[in-house]
Order: sequence, then C-alpha cells, then structure tokens
Amino acid sequence: MSMPGDGGSKILTIAIPSYNAERYLDNCLSHFTDSEVMEHLEILIVNDGSTDSTQAMAEAYAQRYPESIVVISKENGGHGSTINAAVPRATGKYFKVVDVDDWVESGTLDFLVNALAEADVDLVLNPSNVYNERMDRKQLFFKRLFREFPPLEKHDFSELTMNVAVSMHEVIFRTSMMQAHPEPIDEHTYYVDAEYVLYNLAHVSTFMICNKPFYVYRLGSATQSVSRENLMKNVDQHRRVAVSCLTYWNRHHASLDEGHKRCFYVQLSRIVSDHYHIYLDFPPNAKLRRVMRRWRVDSERLMTDLPKPTVGPLIAAMILVNFRGLYAFWLVNKVRLFAMDVSMKFFMSLKPADEGALVNILGE
Repeated sequence: MSMPGDGGSKILTIAIPSYNAERYLDNCLSHFTDSEVMEHLEILIVNDGSTDSTQAMAEAYAQRYPESIVVISKENGGHGSTINAAVPRATGKYFKVVDVDDWVESGTLDFLVNALAEADVDLVLNPSNVYNERMDRKQLFFKRLFREFPPLEKHDFSELTMNVAVSMHEVIFRTSMMQAHPEPIDEHTYYVDAEYVLYNLAHVSTFMICNKPFYVYRLGSATQSVSRENLMKNVDQHRRVAVSCLTYWNRHHASLDEGHKRCFYVQLSRIVSDHYHIYLDFPPNAKLRRVMRRWRVDSERLMTDLPKPTVGPLIAAMILVNFRGLYAFWLVNKVRLFAMDVSMKFFMSLKPADEGALVNILGE
C-alpha cells in the first residue's frame, strides 16, 4: 500500500497562505508560472478569509492553470490554519510553504524540482535569499551547515550536526511523512513557523542538501509579524507558540534519538532566547521583571532533559537579583539591536554573493 503523497504525478506541492494578499499574489505566483516545471507543481492557494480581491485573483489563476493551481477558501484562522488545511490536500511528493509576500527564483526552482524527482529523503535543506524591502536589495543567506555535506546526496539524520536553527524558508518535507504523522499547528496566532519546522523535524530519518537557493524572503516591511513593533504587540502570541513547542518536546523527548534531541535543543534554544529578547525591547519596570521571571521558570520547567539555553543564566543574573540588573540588560539589548541593524545594512550592501562559490555566510 503506497503512502499518501507518493503516488501522484506532482513532484512538489506549494502551499501559499493568503490573507488580504492582493498586493503580493501576482508577484508570488508569476515566479511559478514563469518556470519550466509548472506541470510538476501543485500550488494550493489558501485564502484565509480575505476581505479584498485575493479570492478573485486566486480563482483567475486557477482558471488559467487548472492542472496546477487549486484554491482553498476558508474562514480566517491565521497562518497555522492554512497549513493545517493544505497538508491533507497535498498530492505532491514533497511539500513546501511559501508565504505570499515572498517568492521563488524560477530558474533555481527548475533545478530543485528535477532534483526532488530523483530524491528519496524526508527532508531537503537549502539556503535562501533575503530581500530587504527598505534597501531594495537581495542577498544570499547561507549557513555553514549547507557546506557540510555534498549536495543532493542522501544522509541519515543522525549525521546532521546543527549549529544554528533552521527556518521554514530552508526546509522541504516529504509529503507522505507529514501526512502519516499529522501535527496540527496552532491557529489564530502568528509565529507558528517554529511549530511547523519542529513538529516535522521530529519524524525525519533522512535528508539531503540542495545548495542552490530558490526561496526569496522579504524583510523590512512594517506590516510583517517579525518587525520589532509587531513582536512587541504580539508578545503573548509568541509566548503561546514557544510554550507549544516546549510542550511538544516535553511530551515526546523520551522517544527521540540523540540526533533529534540535538536538533530540538538548537531549535528550542533559539525560540526561548528570541522570547527573552522580545521582552527586553520593552522599557524595564517591575511588571516586566515579574513576567520575565515567570518565563524563565516556565521555559526551564518544560525543557526536560535539555541543557538550559546559555541566555538563561545570563539573564537570570541580570533580572533576578534586582531591578538595576534588568535595566542594565535592557541597555545592553539596545546596543545589540543597533549592532544587528548596522551588520544587516553592511551585509546587504555587499556585492551579491556568487552562488557558485556560496561565499557569504550569515547566521553561523
């Protein structure tokens, strides 16, 4: 009996979560329709209760490309709900989420789909490009782990030594694996890409590296959920997702092998640390100190059998002793954010990376 998603003619299913996306939908879809592998793609446009022309635009594309584009319409439920709706409907051999304000490189997509046709792995990792909207520049975002294995070769997951967390933009999962282990994503909340990556990594046995970047991630828009202003506004949603990820670990860690435990430690450490840094964007006060102390207790309680993130003791020393410690760390965090902003501007101003040599590395 064949597993779901392995028997169809489509090689890659692309899920495009779309909410009031009329500004971006044409740009996102045109890079697929301009490719030479459109017949091998299944594109699921998930309209998440939009109130603009997203539905009409999506239906127009589906009429033009009825063999490849499907429109799924649903009530608004957030990013996670669109993934939950798309995964059971997917028929492609592999599955990828592409946010509607991002896009893919058509030429590299052709290469990738041909590689996926021959692949027999649960996970494909590949670098992405970052497009800075404010600077109107694109740059390669390349992590060291993409150099550590020959491209397009099958490896056991235990061989993957993750030195940095991977993002949703860098992963492609085998559809049959996802459908055999359905893991619902939180709905009505942002930041669920962390859940999507973590829950599926738990079931990966084999992987390969495709070192040709094809995903272009838009950065710098004030409307993005990852902007500093929105992270502060939606801090409770970020906490909800972080707790969901930590709870998942707490329920399943006993059944994971050492390779998966190492992977979870890297991913969870990033999530926990990011949440601390969101808190530290707020001006220090007694309430913030209490909230951060609560977060430290809750996160460390749920990180059963895992070393605590290095940021934990550092912050504990700053905030648990007295109020002045919190204020000092708040100032340090402001310096960190300024340095990150300067570094990003410098990085984006560099000559675009030679994708053959893949010389630019960010995020090690």
